[in-house]
Amino acid sequence: SKLPQLLSDIQTAAVEVDAVPGFSSGMHVHVARPRLDNVTRGEMVEIIAGLEGRLQSLARGRFEMHRSNNTRIVDAVNAIRYDWDSYGKEDYDSWHDYLFVRYNDMDRHINLCTRTRHNTWEFRIWNSTRSAWRMEMNIRLSLLLINYEFLIAAKETSTLNEFIAVVPHFDPTLHELLVKQADYISNNPNPPGLTELTNA
Repeated sequence: SKLPQLLSDIQTAAVEVDAVPGFSSGMHVHVARPRLDNVTRGEMVEIIAGLEGRLQSLARGRFEMHRSNNTRIVDAVNAIRYDWDSYGKEDYDSWHDYLFVRYNDMDRHINLCTRTRHNTWEFRIWNSTRSAWRMEMNIRLSLLLINYEFLIAAKETSTLNEFIAVVPHFDPTLHELLVKQADYISNNPNPPGLTELTNA
C-alpha cells in the first residue's frame, strides 16, 4: 500500500510550509473514480448525500463546526430531484442515471466533486488539519466512500455511532480513528474556536 508513504509526505509538507489550519481552505482528498456505470454512480452519490450530516460531524476535526464554503451534496441532489420530478423523466428512464449526469456537470465547489481533470472523485468536505491521525482518517474514509458494498451497508444506519459500527468490517484501522474523533466530539462539546486554534 502507498498510503503510509503518502501520509508521511503530507505531514512533512504541512510542517515545512508551517500550514495553519483554518476555514479559508480544507483538506481535499482525490480518489480513483469508481469504474461503474452511471446508474450505480448516481446511487452512490445519493447514499453519500444521505450520510453527509454524519460525515460533516467527523470532518470538522478539532474545530467547533464544519466549514461551509462548499455546496452540500444533499442540496445538490435535492435540486436535481426537483428537476427530475418536473421534466427529467421525459429523457431518462432511470433516476440515478439522470442524477449522476446532472451532478457530474455541477461546479467543483461542492463537498463531493465527481468531475476533475484527474479522473477522480474529490472529497472537499474535510476541514484543514495538521493532525497526522486526522489526515489518515480523512484519506481512509474518502477511500471507503467509493466502496459500493460499504455504502449499501452504511445506508441502513441512522446515527453517527451506527455508521462507525459498520466500518470495522471494511477497514479496522479507520474504525479506530473514527472512534477517536467521535470521542473527541463527545468530550469537547465546546471545542476551541478558530481564533484560539490559529493563535495557539
